Amino acid sequence: QTCNAGRSREAACLWRGVADWGARGGVPAAAPDVRAVLRGNGHGGEALPGVPRGVGGGGGGPRGGGEARGGGDDAVLERGRGEAEGHLHQGRGLEDSGLLGVQQLGEEGAKELVEVLCGSNRTSKVDLSRIRELNLLGCEIGYKGMKALAKALDSLTGIKTLVLGGNTIRDKGAKVLAAHLPPGLLHLDLSNNGLKMEGVTALLPLLSKKLQHLDLGHNSLGDEGVKVVGAHLSKKIHFLNLSENKIGDEGAKALAAHLPPKLRRLNLMHNNIGVKGAKAIGANLPQKLQCVNLANNQIGDKGAKAIVTHLPPTLSALHLSSNKITTEGAKVVVPLLPLGLQKLTVWGNEIAFEVYRMIDDR
Repeated sequence: QTCNAGRSREAACLWRGVADWGARGGVPAAAPDVRAVLRGNGHGGEALPGVPRGVGGGGGGPRGGGEARGGGDDAVLERGRGEAEGHLHQGRGLEDSGLLGVQQLGEEGAKELVEVLCGSNRTSKVDLSRIRELNLLGCEIGYKGMKALAKALDSLTGIKTLVLGGNTIRDKGAKVLAAHLPPGLLHLDLSNNGLKMEGVTALLPLLSKKLQHLDLGHNSLGDEGVKVVGAHLSKKIHFLNLSENKIGDEGAKALAAHLPPKLRRLNLMHNNIGVKGAKAIGANLPQKLQCVNLANNQIGDKGAKAIVTHLPPTLSALHLSSNKITTEGAKVVVPLLPLGLQKLTVWGNEIAFEVYRMIDDR
């Protein structure tokens, strides 16, 4: 079962029941697991990162009937909000109508969502324990929407992936979420939610020790907040995003001491990390890393050398753009790059053309 709630200027994405789209060539209607993908799109029809095309795009118009786009469990039928609300207000469940359309989920939409999933007016029940993924990326539910959603989260005991990025739940919402976290969570996205130290202090200690993917990018954690994150990181984390969090050298040093051994992807771009922070990170890089993003920091020549000197042979991508690296520093760094490196970004630095030739020659 796939549930889609999109928000765009012209079209509303609708939820599709497993029996309906299974008959159209999706996964079998008797599939043992269920994915509920409730995605928002606030970019005028352009897909957000991690959101398949066809989710939230234009097409059907606010009252018209669009056509299904995408395929398999990401197929989406676009219709107007009025028709979907008609099904909702008649008390029909997902199996009955297969539809719930919203042009902008927001706080009120979150309340309607919970009513569809858990309300007493439905004629049939959705087996919430079979839902494995809940994706509300960019739906702007806010703190009040988070409070409403908490009712459903208590029943979503089988959730493995929870995506709440771009909802501005802030620290108050993070505290609500902390009290209703699904057990056994493997993937959590709370990026772009206005979180600070208070929010992560309430949330991080309660996360599953099995968590593998943590996205806290584009918040305001600062050094103190990142210290909290580092102290509670699961050792099984393989993806960590702390980009755009006002992290300085002190935060970087604290984080470096707790980097999980199984980490594959580390994103620290758009922070305030300098030479000291870069040296600490370089000295503690896990040996299974595949991608490191330190773009738009202030690591300079010495910091770049400290990072590159300790890169594991498994690394395939390194991003050092806009870091005050000079030509002289780059000449030292390039020969130290792992031979298996497939992608290197260094734009926005004061590097002469001859360095790019050196890179090409490798």
